[in-house]
Amino acid sequence: MIIRYTRLIFFSVFTIALAALFVIPLPRPAGPTGPFFGSHWQFLTVWNQTIQLVVFGYFILFGREERKYHSLMERLFVISAASSVVVVCMFWGLVFRGEFAGLEKVVPPWLNHAQHTLPIFATLSELFLHKHNFGSLRRDVQDVLLYGAAYGCWILVTYSQNRYWPYPFLQQMNGIEWTIMVGSTFGFLVLAYLLSRGISILRHTKSKRV
Repeated sequence: MIIRYTRLIFFSVFTIALAALFVIPLPRPAGPTGPFFGSHWQFLTVWNQTIQLVVFGYFILFGREERKYHSLMERLFVISAASSVVVVCMFWGLVFRGEFAGLEKVVPPWLNHAQHTLPIFATLSELFLHKHNFGSLRRDVQDVLLYGAAYGCWILVTYSQNRYWPYPFLQQMNGIEWTIMVGSTFGFLVLAYLLSRGISILRHTKSKRV
């Protein structure tokens, strides 16, 4: 019963946060004009929170029942677990570096935390309160890497249309720095997945012993 209430709380907050975010006009550098291709979907935060909304919504409706899309939802949860860790750690890391100075003038603090702090708590609550069915190590890593590759291809598409990157620091990077950044991001995704898998195994293996 507790897991149902926590899912409902996170689902409600994420729904409000996404709805509020799409009302806020995105800042854009001087120069580019015309349609804003990709809109808020340029950001990994929005991808991650949308997946979490779908997963939480499904489990609120159907719980533990084995239905047609249950396996797909479990795979999406695995992806969102890794993605949430990356979103939270990378965003706040960039904030501490001063990459998003003045962000509070565009995005209210409550919305910022709803999008860049709560996702990791939502993930942890799921890992501790519910035993999710992780797949084989190979399949899960492939899913996580495909997700990362899909997002990487998407921001290349948005750059080709808008002529600027969704994250300003990307504009300042040379080829070597780009290579290091891409490799480290994929490595971080896999590490985040392994961490979430490890937490789940430790938590629920211990529960069985008790």
